[in-house]
Amino acid sequence: MKLRLFILLLIFLTYTTAGMSQNAFPGAEGFGSDTRHAYQTEVRPKILTVTTLKDGGIGSLRWAVNQNYPRIIIFEVSGVIKLYRDLYIRNPYIFIAGQSAPQPGVTISNATLFVHTHDVLIQNIKLRYGVNSRKQDCLTIASVRDSSYNVIVDHCSISWGMDENIGIAATQYGITISNCIISEAIDTKGGNAYGLLAYDNGELSVLKNLFVHNADRNPLVKGESLKTLVYNNVIYNSDTHCIYFGHRENGNSLFQIVALNNYYVPGIKNRNSNIITFSERISENAVAYLSGNQVKGKNKPQWQRGITYNQAGEQIIATSPMFHYPHMDLIPTDSLLNRVLAHCGAFPQNRDAIDERIIKDVTQMTGKWIFHEDEVGGYIEQAACHKLIIPDNPHDDDNNNGFTNIEDWLNSLIYTNNQTTK
Repeated sequence: MKLRLFILLLIFLTYTTAGMSQNAFPGAEGFGSDTRHAYQTEVRPKILTVTTLKDGGIGSLRWAVNQNYPRIIIFEVSGVIKLYRDLYIRNPYIFIAGQSAPQPGVTISNATLFVHTHDVLIQNIKLRYGVNSRKQDCLTIASVRDSSYNVIVDHCSISWGMDENIGIAATQYGITISNCIISEAIDTKGGNAYGLLAYDNGELSVLKNLFVHNADRNPLVKGESLKTLVYNNVIYNSDTHCIYFGHRENGNSLFQIVALNNYYVPGIKNRNSNIITFSERISENAVAYLSGNQVKGKNKPQWQRGITYNQAGEQIIATSPMFHYPHMDLIPTDSLLNRVLAHCGAFPQNRDAIDERIIKDVTQMTGKWIFHEDEVGGYIEQAACHKLIIPDNPHDDDNNNGFTNIEDWLNSLIYTNNQTTK
């Protein structure tokens, strides 16, 4: 009897602790939303300040990223950081807090930001690759020896990639792209203006993002996909495919997809009018659950042509979800467009001219796919600096809300980056 009571107590404590676990930030959703990034380890993170736009040296972003201890990176400068080689995040427990920068915020250009580690939170950074001699993504999250898990990219603006804007490959679990603007992938040679490619991943969620002027892959999920959750995204002006599942594969790997309440606004010259396409060469073990996905101006059942183009056959159709959802706040599709437009990208209430133009393109159904960033005005070279006033006792939790004082401060800046400075 005592043993049974002990076991029941253990079960209760396990579930209670899981239910009370702290999220990465207020409103965090999706897989990995309970990671504590820089605070995931018992070692208190150091606060590192970026004070220069140079690509190297003490005070640079590269210097801060390369440190081998838990760290929160804040910014006393804004402007364009032109990378002269790819920037790799290889050391875990890192929070890159772009919301701490003055207007117009921090833009990373000219090379790829790679994430090859775990327990990472990136917020309010603008990744705008631009045309150069290499053809790469703005952001790549990929495992090296099973290293990539618990990675969240939230409220970022990601554009002008020359392959995909985002690539995610061979990660383990807890990967989420949320509340981002993913736009204007650049096509210089024809056929490679892509939004997001994900393949061979464990847990992946793509949620509440705005995909604009990418010709395809908004996103594309392929290969082995143990748990992929795509929900509450808005896509405007795609072309050959919008949301695309399975591609050039005839294997039998596990492939489980749930797509909920996504919304597609076709452009004027789009060749594809379906929001979801399943490849005829998808895995033999693919299964998908769809609900609430809509195309502007159409009112059809989920699996009917015009909403879903299913080349894989009825055997992939699931009548209920195949896996347990992580924390999520699902928005009804009929109110999704306004919600995403109001909350996506870096500093949604204080956007730069590039993001304002993207939002205007969606609301007015204008704009186009581009071949060079100069077609739409290029980079904003404006730079600024300020002296930050970091909260006292930054690692304490004075208001007992589960977040440290510095987290409360940074969380308050996500939408506007208006702050008290010296």
